Amino acid sequence: MILSLRQPFVRIKRMKHLLLACLFPMTLTAQTMQQLTGQLGKTVLYGDVALSPDGTHVAWVQSTAASASKQTYVRETSENAPAMLIKISTSGERTDFDPAWAPDSKTIAIFSSAGQGEQRQLWMMKADGSAPKKITDLNGYAARPHWSHDGKQIAFLYIEGAGGGGPLMAAPTTTGVIDTAIHNQRIAVLEVASGQLRQVSPENLHIYDYDWSPDDKTFVTTAAPGPGDNNWWVAQVYTIDVANGKATSIYKPSLQIAVPRWSPDGKSVAFIEGLMSDEGFHGGDLFTISADGHDLTNRTQGRKSSVSSLFWLTPDRILFTEITFETPPEIWVGPMSEWRQLTSNNSALSGTWGKAESLEWTNDGLNIQGWLLNPVRVEPGKKYPIVVLIHGGPAGAVTPDWPAGFGMSRAIIAALSSRGYYVLMPNPRGSYGQGEGFTPLT
Repeated sequence: MILSLRQPFVRIKRMKHLLLACLFPMTLTAQTMQQLTGQLGKTVLYGDVALSPDGTHVAWVQSTAASASKQTYVRETSENAPAMLIKISTSGERTDFDPAWAPDSKTIAIFSSAGQGEQRQLWMMKADGSAPKKITDLNGYAARPHWSHDGKQIAFLYIEGAGGGGPLMAAPTTTGVIDTAIHNQRIAVLEVASGQLRQVSPENLHIYDYDWSPDDKTFVTTAAPGPGDNNWWVAQVYTIDVANGKATSIYKPSLQIAVPRWSPDGKSVAFIEGLMSDEGFHGGDLFTISADGHDLTNRTQGRKSSVSSLFWLTPDRILFTEITFETPPEIWVGPMSEWRQLTSNNSALSGTWGKAESLEWTNDGLNIQGWLLNPVRVEPGKKYPIVVLIHGGPAGAVTPDWPAGFGMSRAIIAALSSRGYYVLMPNPRGSYGQGEGFTPLT
């Protein structure tokens, strides 16, 4: 099993140019912010990076920080192979999501809204990105496709006839007659050969995450009775029979749970449990439990870290995206300790802000960590103002990050530094990163 002990993403509310100009009228003018966001907007972003099971290809969804369009690229992991755009004919803007490789690494499936506004459809194409074919005709939110181990079926989350994405996603204003129906997110399964689609999970359960069992007969899920946006905080671990849809709760947690995953032998399940503020921002301890709901074990009890993801794998090749305060994102691949940079779209970018450093201090007997971003130029003996930015949650964390991302929410950090401010970003009590004994201390 490979554990990801890195801290999860941080939520910082977006601040528009006008608001910034009001807060810092003497230093951060709208023109300054426009220049900075124009520069940061050129950053190429990589999302949903997926390595093929045989390690020969990698797929990712590519965009720029200033663009809403997201398109899938595929390339071989060999030394000088070019990245190939998956070409899907469309007359409008296109947004791709969630590339998923077939077990034999010969085929890839992605969700794309090509030519259909915001409606996602599932597309399938060859490993080199050629011969794309639309294989669904969905009406409603769909996400997270996963192939069965035998390669004959593709499962995904589906809300028929309604939108989705969780409580933190933007939603249209509701006017007129309000729909009182509860639209739960269910597991749908597509038979690849016939194109037949059926919804497997019970109609009254909202599924948040899921995983195929090794024999493709059972799903393990985190789920709760709907409405889903209200009940993520009380979700339980369920197993669901793929053939008849019967759901069985095998664990009722005291806190929040996320990332349920089957063991390779199908005898147990791993998941994360901890105090979590919002769906999608995971952190806690790693637990395992037998498939029938017995032998619950905390595998990281007392560990001074927060588990944010997990993988029941033992590969000798790893794919990751590197990003720091000083380094824009790029994709790297290779055997352990022999990393090789796969992309270089951001090689011409350089930061116009100061150096970041990790600080630690003690408060009320607790060790606190935070990040200090220096002004771009510091003269000895001169005093500089400081701005403290505290992350939301409170279960969250500030991690090293190039200050360009979807929505440009962290551009203020670079702007303050470039205009002569110190920026302190603490991870106070209640943050992820120091274990479950620290996160509840709000």
